[in-house]
Amino acid sequence: MIKAQVEEWNRLDNIIKAKSKELRELKKQQKIYMNSIQEYLENTNQPGLKYKNTVIYKQEKTKRVGRKKQEDQINDSMRVLESHGINGDNAQEIIEEIIEAMKGEEVVQSKVIMENIDKYKRRKQKK
Repeated sequence: MIKAQVEEWNRLDNIIKAKSKELRELKKQQKIYMNSIQEYLENTNQPGLKYKNTVIYKQEKTKRVGRKKQEDQINDSMRVLESHGINGDNAQEIIEEIIEAMKGEEVVQSKVIMENIDKYKRRKQKK
């Protein structure tokens, strides 16, 4: 019973890996076509185009690029608090409490892992 379950799990894992690789390749191809069509729209200065029962148009939206380092976040937070009259060590304590409150509580979760025996032995030796 357990042997069949392990073999089925392993079979499904291999299928998932293969499908993921295939999906990555399809997304790369899709991106090439999207970029080509976007370049065409920009070169012809058209807002969009219609093909059969499909409409393709360019939509712009603002996006924050990257994320600030935690040190920069803390410094910026200190400046905001100081601009509202809270300064010094008190501001630092407030920021630390806010950061801790945003994290949520820690919960221990367990899961079953399947890996190659050689990989398992190497991982155990590192510890």
